[in-house]
Amino acid sequence: MKKLSWKARILIGTIHLLMAVYFLRKIYLEETTDTFWGLIAVFVGILWFFLLISFIVKERQKSEEKK
Repeated sequence: MKKLSWKARILIGTIHLLMAVYFLRKIYLEETTDTFWGLIAVFVGILWFFLLISFIVKERQKSEEKK
């Protein structure tokens, strides 16, 4: 399986974060039957956020090593 480019990873991560915010807002404002899937989206969004941060840190370390 081909690795995704960093732009695709950022796009996917952003979509997941937006989904997480949407479901958190929906759960907070009204009772919904999508609570289970909303919590999964929140978990995946938070996970993508931390993966994105670690990816950015790794890329900065690589660029500093090249200098």
